[in-house]
Amino acid sequence: MATGDMGIVRTSEPSTFTATDYAVKSMDKVGKQIFLPYANPENFIAGNASASTTASTSLIAAQASGIKIYITAISLSNTGASNTLVLLQNGSAGTTLWQGIAPTGGGSNIVLPTPISTSAATALYFASGTATSTLYVSATGYIGA
Repeated sequence: MATGDMGIVRTSEPSTFTATDYAVKSMDKVGKQIFLPYANPENFIAGNASASTTASTSLIAAQASGIKIYITAISLSNTGASNTLVLLQNGSAGTTLWQGIAPTGGGSNIVLPTPISTSAATALYFASGTATSTLYVSATGYIGA
């Protein structure tokens, strides 16, 4: 193996670096280099929840101190009789990170080329703009510093 092909195998996030630190390539358990927006498979995360009210509903639990949730894809399904605005929130009733429409009796699948993230150690919640029969929300992504 050529020196330029070498890196360090990671199964979790490394410690953060400062501006003058040297860094080496991060590799997964089988030697493939890790590129964003993808992270180590051990850092992938997903959540599913449903609600029929406008109250904030937990989608992905808060992570450890210093760790954020990065969302790369969202799926919405609405069994109700009217379109509803869906808000992804930074914590319960927190700042809106993203908003989209769940159409009447249908759904939406969204892939985010630039991930959205919660604050460190903060859960991801969602809320519906209007009460609906049932709103289903799924989110996938990864965790990291």
